[in-house]
Amino acid sequence: MGLIKNSYLQFMLLVILLMPFFAASHEHQHVHGQGQLLIVQQKQHWHLQFTLPAADVLGFEHTPETPEQIQRVAALHKRLAVIEQVVKFDNACVMEQSESTLPSAHDDAHAHQDIKVEYRLLCESPAKQITLTIFDWVSSLQQVEVQWSHEKGQGMAKLKPSKPELVWLE
Repeated sequence: MGLIKNSYLQFMLLVILLMPFFAASHEHQHVHGQGQLLIVQQKQHWHLQFTLPAADVLGFEHTPETPEQIQRVAALHKRLAVIEQVVKFDNACVMEQSESTLPSAHDDAHAHQDIKVEYRLLCESPAKQITLTIFDWVSSLQQVEVQWSHEKGQGMAKLKPSKPELVWLE
C-alpha cells in the first residue's frame, strides 16, 4: 500500500510540475469547435484532462434553465463517466477515477463555459495509440489540440474527426 501511495504522490507531483509547461505552450482561448487534451504519464499511471466548449458538447453554454437542459447535463455527466465514450487506448487500462465539471446553477449565466473532464488510469502495458471517440457523438467538435508528456517524450498534435488517432512511435 505504501508503494502505491508513494507512486501516486510522485505522479501528482509530476502533473503539478508539468502544468506550467502546458499552460505556457498554449494559453487557452474559448473557441467553439475546438477542445484541448493534456496527457501526463508516470510509469503505469496516466492523467488525461479535457477542456471542451459547452456549446459543442451540450448545445448551450449558459446555466441550464429548462428541464430539457437540466436533463442534458445529467445525461452528459453519465456519458463522460464512461471513458470509452471520449477516448480509447490501444492497451488494457483500468480507470481509477473520473471527474467532470459541467455548467450548473452556480455559474455565471452569461459567461462562455467550458466542460472539464479528467481521467486517471492505470495501464499495465505502455500505450502506443489513443483514439478520440468523442468525435463520434459531438458533431460540432472539429479539432482537439493534444499535448502530452510521457516516457517516450513530449509533443503536441491536432486531432480531427477525419484523423482521431494519435500514435506514439516506439
